[in-house]
Amino acid sequence: MDLMYQIAVVQEKFTLPNQTYVLGVIIHQLRSHFNSWRYDLHRFHYKKYKTDEQRRAHCPSDIDPDQWNWLINYWSDPKFKKMSEVNKENRSKQTMLARVGTKSIARNLTEMRKDLEENEQENNEISEQPEYMRLWEKVRKKKDGTWVDTNAKEKYKEMENLHTTQMQEKGEDILTTREAYTIVLGHRSRYVRGMGPGPEPLENGGLRGQRLRAQIQAEIEVEMTARIQEEVEARMAQKESEVQARIEQREAEAEARLAQKEARLEQMEAQMRAVMQHLSKIGMPLSSQPTSASR
Repeated sequence: MDLMYQIAVVQEKFTLPNQTYVLGVIIHQLRSHFNSWRYDLHRFHYKKYKTDEQRRAHCPSDIDPDQWNWLINYWSDPKFKKMSEVNKENRSKQTMLARVGTKSIARNLTEMRKDLEENEQENNEISEQPEYMRLWEKVRKKKDGTWVDTNAKEKYKEMENLHTTQMQEKGEDILTTREAYTIVLGHRSRYVRGMGPGPEPLENGGLRGQRLRAQIQAEIEVEMTARIQEEVEARMAQKESEVQARIEQREAEAEARLAQKEARLEQMEAQMRAVMQHLSKIGMPLSSQPTSASR
């Protein structure tokens, strides 16, 4: 199942915002699920055996054997192993660790906003702490209330200072979470740090990124157009079949009625002949057929 088909299925099954970043989010999520699936293959099936021969003999049920052989060759390549070690080292240097489990930061933020709104309606209380500080605490603190690391604690203090500065200079803190995180945490070229995967501006990736998105969108439209055309043709064929069936049914009914009429006429003629024969037997004169002279 290729990427274009998967994207088309997602857009068909779900009602999504008609915004430019949505396509990027769909692709990101599909790639994330694909990478997770491939990670499980590597962890639970590839590393389970010591030799490639054993691995090839135990192909998982949810992957094509040819693709499994390709992955074995890929994972056994020294270049992959070197790259894997580099990535492992880079991950160990990460400083912004979140403790959200399977629940994304975006989902935590949505639930937090909902809880805050319900609390304001029920208790008529408005939180004095800005959203960006509450979210940081929610995703950067452990269950026992301690910070996940010293960097998270230091960044929280910077957010406190930012909030204080906003209140002193403007009388209120009108910064959005995205704006505050950009100021305190900086940003990467593809996303705002501290907020997880989120909306990506179209300009990300420059002209190459724009061309890629345009190409993907065009391919999706072609795919959807083809599927719609197939559906329309299937419905038309079904309608034609139904109409033809009704025509054949009506013709059959007309033929049945005609056969009934012919049968009744034959029955009447038979009855008439029987009456004539009976009259002839009892000697009752019958009118003779007119001759050619009398005609």
